[in-house]
Order: sequence, then C-alpha cells, then structure tokens
Amino acid sequence: MSSSSTSSSISGSNSSGVSSSSGSSESAPSIKHGIKLKKFVQTSYVINNIDGFRMKIETLSANNMNSAIFRYIKGPFNGNSGNYQEDFDGVCSPSDLEEFPIDAPAAGANPAWFRKDYVDLVFRSQTTAEETWDKIVSDVTILIKTLDVMDNISQEKIVSIGEPAN
Repeated sequence: MSSSSTSSSISGSNSSGVSSSSGSSESAPSIKHGIKLKKFVQTSYVINNIDGFRMKIETLSANNMNSAIFRYIKGPFNGNSGNYQEDFDGVCSPSDLEEFPIDAPAAGANPAWFRKDYVDLVFRSQTTAEETWDKIVSDVTILIKTLDVMDNISQEKIVSIGEPAN
C-alpha cells in the first residue's frame, strides 16, 4: 500500500489550541483485492451407499491480501490422535485478518483463534457440501468487497493541536 500526505488550511480554532478543518476532496487511490478458491472433492459418491462427502478448498493467487482467510479455533487436546482439535469457524472478517496469526494461535490466547489458507471438511451428504461451498464463496466475495471499500479512503479532517509547523 502506498500512502500520500495531504494538507488543508486551518479553518477554525478554539481556546484550547485545537483547530480543525474538513471537507477535502483528496482521496487515496482505490486498491483492488482478489483471491482464487480451488475446490477439491472426492472422486466417488453414491447416495445411501457412501456415508460421507469430503471437500477441500485452498486459496491461491491472493492479490493485495493474505491468502490465509479461513478462521479456525484451537480446541481441546485429543488423546487418541495426540493433537489438539482445530475447528473451522468460517471466512475471516477484515479484523480477523489483522488480529489472528497464521497456522497457530498466539501463545496463551483464549479463545485460541488463528487462520489457514485451506479448509478440509467432511459432510454427511454432497448436497450439504455444495451448500457450504456456496456460502464460503459468498462470504469470500463479501470479504473482498469490504477490503476494497476499506482501502478507498478520503481525508475527512485535520486537527491541529498546539502550534504545529506549517
């Protein structure tokens, strides 16, 4: 991201030495975000004959964003597998992208949120998997649109405190 400095004349002052101005038409250039989702599904599924359906989604070709957009929470230790449970919780929000680390939660974090660039899920039916795919695509689309809007900012106000240099 690039930054630019903008300035505006001081339009008012009060007795505390704070002055402000607003209404500038200057704005930062719009940044476009994007990502590709790669869907994998099991090769065979027969209704009432196979009891599950697996779908994996990976991200690739992220543009102006990190590819780890899937939110997870670290669950309890599983004595059988010797690993902690990791539960997929959805597509990240812009705040999640800023706050949650990639691949593992921060030490001592509670709740223990983190992000990954893939999700691997098992469903009871192919229909449920397809509904989940549609929801994930919709949520990623909203994330991309939101990131685009958030990066299209304009100067709202400059506040001078004390005696700043001109």
